[in-house]
Amino acid sequence: MKKNEVPQDDENLFEQIAKEIQYATDENGKYVQVNSLGWTPKNTILIAEWADIDQKAEEARLEVIKGNKSALYFHMILNQMDIKMLAGYAQMSRFKVKKLLKPKHFQKISKKDAQKLSYALNLSEENLKKIPEQPFNSLQKILKK
Repeated sequence: MKKNEVPQDDENLFEQIAKEIQYATDENGKYVQVNSLGWTPKNTILIAEWADIDQKAEEARLEVIKGNKSALYFHMILNQMDIKMLAGYAQMSRFKVKKLLKPKHFQKISKKDAQKLSYALNLSEENLKKIPEQPFNSLQKILKK
C-alpha cells in the first residue's frame, strides 16, 4: 500500500487509548509509518468480535449464577483463555485449574493458588471471587478508558 492509500475513514474506535499506525511505501519505495484515522471494515469486525466475546462472557456469568461453574470460569472466558492457557500463565496443572472451575473446589481455594490465578488474570484476589452483577460490555469498558 502506498502512503497516500492508507485508510482515513475517521473511524478509529480506540483513538482515546491507541494510535492507529499503518505501514506503507513512500515515494522512494521505502516502508514508513503512517498515522491512520481508522478503517470502517476493521472497526465493524472489531465490534462484532467484542460482541461475541461479551456473549460468551454473559453465558459464563449465567453459569456461575446457576451454580454450575465458579467465578474463575467467568474470568477465564472473559480473558479469552482456555484451561491449558490459564494453567500455563498461572503455573498450575491443567487438572487443578479444571478442578477449580467447579464451585465446591473454588470455595476452598488456597491463598497461593488464588494469588497465582489473580496474577495470571490481572485481577485482585478479591475480584477473582466475584462476577459482575450486570451483563458485561467489554467494548463500552474499553472505550471509557
